[in-house]
Amino acid sequence: MGKRLFFIIFALVSVFIFTAALDFAGFCPECGTKCDDSAKFCTSCGAKLKQAEGTAKTGKEAKTDADDELPKIVEKVAPSVVLVRTLKNELNAQYQDMGSGFIVSKEGYIITNAHVIDDPEDLEGVKVVMSDKKEYEAGILLCDYQADLAVLRIQAEGIVPVKFGNVDILQSGEKVFAIGNPIGLERSTSSGIISAKGRYLGCYEYEGLLQTDAAVNPGNSGGPLFNMRGEVVGVTSLGYSKWYTEGLNFAIPAPLVLDTMKYIPAGKVKRPWIGIAVQDLTPDLKQWEEAAHERKITETDGVFIASIAEGKELPFKKGDIVVKLDEMSIKKVWDLQKEILGRKIGDELSVTVLRNGKEMNFKVKMTEKPLQARFPVEDEVDIMFGATFSKGSGGAKIEKVRSKCLAVGMGLKEGWEITTVLVNKKKGGDRLETGSVENFYNAFRSAYNYELKYIEWEIYFNKNDGGEWSKYYYPWRQEYVAMNST
Repeated sequence: MGKRLFFIIFALVSVFIFTAALDFAGFCPECGTKCDDSAKFCTSCGAKLKQAEGTAKTGKEAKTDADDELPKIVEKVAPSVVLVRTLKNELNAQYQDMGSGFIVSKEGYIITNAHVIDDPEDLEGVKVVMSDKKEYEAGILLCDYQADLAVLRIQAEGIVPVKFGNVDILQSGEKVFAIGNPIGLERSTSSGIISAKGRYLGCYEYEGLLQTDAAVNPGNSGGPLFNMRGEVVGVTSLGYSKWYTEGLNFAIPAPLVLDTMKYIPAGKVKRPWIGIAVQDLTPDLKQWEEAAHERKITETDGVFIASIAEGKELPFKKGDIVVKLDEMSIKKVWDLQKEILGRKIGDELSVTVLRNGKEMNFKVKMTEKPLQARFPVEDEVDIMFGATFSKGSGGAKIEKVRSKCLAVGMGLKEGWEITTVLVNKKKGGDRLETGSVENFYNAFRSAYNYELKYIEWEIYFNKNDGGEWSKYYYPWRQEYVAMNST
């Protein structure tokens, strides 16, 4: 009798647990089909699911605490976000451009992207529009093209600056939101998550970018990326074309913004540096180094020294891998750059590298980083353009093309020959023939703006279609690209 009672009770409890599981795990109580957590009706038999009852009573989808708080946080921080309007003069024509920015001090300092300002010499003026529609003339205090940041100043009272958050504790998957002015639509809010940290795209000399799926559209540049405490963790700067990707956007991390702000009193960026161009040990880099330079990299952690700056006498060699800085482990480029940004010009560093698998230690002294740092031109073309060249029959012949690079973005392929490059668009264009590799290198340097960190050119090339050469050209285009150097 006791055993029979036990099995009856066990069976009843099992049925109860199974039914509860069906109710709360998205299973249909009628046929047992597993349905999506958000579904209201079974996709198999059409029966109403238990999980739909909560929303049926209110007619609203369930919200998380963060969703409930977001409107309140946006209302609080939105007045600190501004519209930046620039009036530019190019080729004797005037046009207006727009971006975003945010207030960082009661004294009227405003952060935006340097590419929103571009070249101050081309500007007729900069205006800032506040949330209350008041408009102010803005002065340009600082343009930090190495980090794509600029500092403006307005004379205004009663303004509220933002607060900065701790990026070090920011986690992938954490909710964030951006406020900006996409295509001039003032103070638009988009939300998403942090997809990753410490990204490098080769657009600026300092990056360590935050990747997010919060929408970043033209006009958002220079606006703030907030965490759910209403603190700024980044500056929205880059958004990939929606033709190719979805939800792939990037923000400059807050620590880099704070680093730029410390140069406001001097009115000039004076950063410490070693004098090396560096890259992360990505599969793309390893594949490229082996294919183009017959250099096999087996290490997984550390920072690859891709070049030594012109005029610098350093104990390092191209191909060395930085693994320690003053006994601190270095795994990524941002680890190295962030540490060096915290040092001073004149400080001595202990740098440990791997060279052919052997650990070596060197002492180096920090110097002031030039605003227009240069590296051997063949390394600049290799890193920023992503191709190697040889002498062709009618131009500079492309030998190898890196899988992710500017050359690929332009549609260029191995075997094609670049014959002519046009530069100096603002002055109507100068024509440079590139019948040799050296001529192409010179044209590259003429097209690259070492101060503003972009290349602007028009390229003419020959490509071989089925044994016959055809002439093509790539129209004027401006691309932000730089050597990640420290």
